[in-house]
Amino acid sequence: MSTPLPQRVPKNAPGDFYVERGLCTKCCLPHGEAPNLLNDPNQPFEECYFRRQPQTPQEIDQAINAICVSQMCALRYGGRDPEIIRKLRGSQCDHLTDAAPQPPESEKRTPTHYTLPQRRSSLRQWLTTLLVIGVITLAMVWWMQHRSMPWAAARALDNAEQYELFSLYPRMSEDEFHNHRILGHSPVIDPAMRKRLTDALKKAARDSDGRMMSCFQPRHGLRVTRGAQVTDFVICFECLHLAVWRDGQKIAYFTISDSQAAVFNDAVLSLGLPPAPKEP
Repeated sequence: MSTPLPQRVPKNAPGDFYVERGLCTKCCLPHGEAPNLLNDPNQPFEECYFRRQPQTPQEIDQAINAICVSQMCALRYGGRDPEIIRKLRGSQCDHLTDAAPQPPESEKRTPTHYTLPQRRSSLRQWLTTLLVIGVITLAMVWWMQHRSMPWAAARALDNAEQYELFSLYPRMSEDEFHNHRILGHSPVIDPAMRKRLTDALKKAARDSDGRMMSCFQPRHGLRVTRGAQVTDFVICFECLHLAVWRDGQKIAYFTISDSQAAVFNDAVLSLGLPPAPKEP
C-alpha cells in the first residue's frame, strides 16, 4: 500500500521544493538560509512557503540548507534529481525527500565469502579502525572541554586588527547586517574591552550545554577585520546560538549560553550605542 504524499502549502510555487502544510512554527531559520526563495517573514503570513523555485546551483544549495535547518522538518524535496538527493543524504536529510532513487547495479552489494586469513586480516582492520575512532573521540572530547568555539571563529577574534561592536534589531528586517537592522555600531579601540568581549564569547561557547531555541533574534554583532578578511559574528544570547559569516558565506554555526550577555550589554552602553529592545 503506497504512502500518501504530504500536502503542500497552497501558496508554494509549483516545483520540487515545497513546505508541508500545517508544520510551520515561524522559526524563520530556513529564511536565513534561502531568503530569496522563501516568503518574506516580515510580511504577515500563516505558514512559510517557497515563493519561487531555485534556478541556479547556488540557489539549489540554499534550498537544501533551508530543508536541513527546518525545526519541524516542514521543508521537503519532491523531485528525483539524484545529485540533490545525494546532497540531502550527505546532510542526513534524505528522509525529507518524497522518493529516493535506487542505487545503480554497480553499487549493489553481493555476498562475500572469506577464507580464514582474510577473516584475520579483516579483524585487524576492524580493530585498527576502532582504535582510530577511539583516538578521534577522545580528541573531540578534549576539544569540546577546552575550546568549544570553532577554530576559524576563535582565530578571527584572536588575530583581529580592527574590532567593531553592533547593536542589532532582533527581528529579520533590512539586510544591513545579515538580515538585521543596525541600531548602532562603534569601533572597539580599548584593548581591554576587546579582550573582555572575546573572552566572554569564548566562555559562552564553553558554557553551552548544546541546547538552543528554535528562534533566532540576535541583539549583538561583532565585525573583526584582519587585512582584507572580514568576519562577522551574529549573536543571539536569547536563542542560545550564533552564526559566523565571511565573504558572504556562513563558516560556522554553534550554540552558546546566555551567561555572558551582560558583558555585551555593558559594552553597548559604554560605547553609547542604543540597546536593542527586549520585546521586538
